[in-house]
Amino acid sequence: MKKLLYTTFIALMALGTLAAQERYMDKIFDEVTVTDGVQYGTNVSIISIILGLSETPLPEDLFMDVYEPAGDSLGERPVVIFAHRGDFLPAVINQSPYGSRKDNAVVEMCMDFAKR
Repeated sequence: MKKLLYTTFIALMALGTLAAQERYMDKIFDEVTVTDGVQYGTNVSIISIILGLSETPLPEDLFMDVYEPAGDSLGERPVVIFAHRGDFLPAVINQSPYGSRKDNAVVEMCMDFAKR
């Protein structure tokens, strides 16, 4: 009888664990804090040459947006780096929804990741 109770208890605990919310897998946050326009580097751009504005490539600052769950008490979290396609052209021209960090598809994916 004791063995049956112990086995039943273990089975119930396992079922409870499977039904529990799992951090990073389920959306557990409703609000997201976005830090907009964080400069992470500088690169050279040849667009100035193409447009005839300069004879040499000009430096261009590179920016990112940081999405974090609002109200999270955990000090250390995993980082997801989503690097969009990077051509910075409108979706109509590049045939992709990933032209810049402000495209709707990019923002929606980042919001979704941050809520987990």
